[in-house]
Amino acid sequence: MNVSEITMTTLSGEVKIELSGFGTATINWGDGSEIFLHNLKSSDEDEGKIGSKKIDHKYSDASAHTITIIGESIIMLACSENQLTELDVSNNTSLMILFCYKNQLTALDVSKNDMLILLNCDQNHLTALDVNSQLKQLSCGGNQLTALDVSNNTALADLNCAENQLTSLDISQNTTLKKLKCQFNKLTELDVSKNTTLIELNCGDNQITELDVRRQTALKRLYCWKNQLTALDVSQNIELKILDCSENELTALDVSQNTALKVLVCFRNQLTKLNISNNPALRILRCGSNKLSVLEASKNTALETLRCKTNQLTALDVSNNTALKDLVCIENQLTADALNALFATMPVSDGELLVYGNPGTDDCDTSIAEEKGWKITKE
Repeated sequence: MNVSEITMTTLSGEVKIELSGFGTATINWGDGSEIFLHNLKSSDEDEGKIGSKKIDHKYSDASAHTITIIGESIIMLACSENQLTELDVSNNTSLMILFCYKNQLTALDVSKNDMLILLNCDQNHLTALDVNSQLKQLSCGGNQLTALDVSNNTALADLNCAENQLTSLDISQNTTLKKLKCQFNKLTELDVSKNTTLIELNCGDNQITELDVRRQTALKRLYCWKNQLTALDVSQNIELKILDCSENELTALDVSQNTALKVLVCFRNQLTKLNISNNPALRILRCGSNKLSVLEASKNTALETLRCKTNQLTALDVSNNTALKDLVCIENQLTADALNALFATMPVSDGELLVYGNPGTDDCDTSIAEEKGWKITKE
């Protein structure tokens, strides 16, 4: 058995820790008390099996305390939400899983934990993070990282580095990456050309001007909202189910090859046309704040939410959208006759309809839709 030693400093009046492993462990709480865990396994019958123990401890004062854990082959440590200011796991060579999210850590070094495959250190105050080469899952979102080196993590399959201050991210060596979340950073470019196994990519709220996802043929979820994209080619992403490209500078968007698409969010762009006739599975469409004068949704019989506000629509027909429950068409060019015609095509539903900001809002007959169960908001 490998002897493991872990130290951590807490400012919390109560701490909760979970350990998994094979042997015994001693926890010194740093206040003169300690606990001996005779066996991390559930029972003597579990010889050779991984055991788990959840332990909590309350302090009589609010001062800082240093906790020391010494054990045999500790492979998992969960010490999240304990107001930890320091955590040293460098002397635990058996550690495979570490959860230390929602603490007050400013630095974390796991470069010597050669067995570590899963690390979640979200929502700390990390300005630096040293990781080992074996990681398969890394979640370090909600910190203050200005740089992140994952070039040696060739087995990495899941990376979440969202909500940091990254200006660049090199993932060229992470060829097995399946999920990447890097939203809410300061990235001006993102090269995913080597990441052909991606099934989910979220790079929203950055400053990216170009994004090439043509090689990601297995991609199912793409979130690239609030960037500076002027073009986006998703013609090769035939498995795509969710696309959020809102708040960019797109003048055109071709989703004709995305027949599996269920959610399309493309509001606040500069689209003059949007063809959704090849998207029969579409359930949610949010295309507001564009320059659309026509919107044809007759082939989208699964549509439940349609939000097309602040466009230039003069007519809207939802007669084939029998599943519709949420319709927002405010601030278009719909006259009273056009609104009444819309109401006549609407299905029976207990849904909500917003129509204010149109030329015919004041004079339209909302009772046509209300008699079908719709709740109407005119102002």
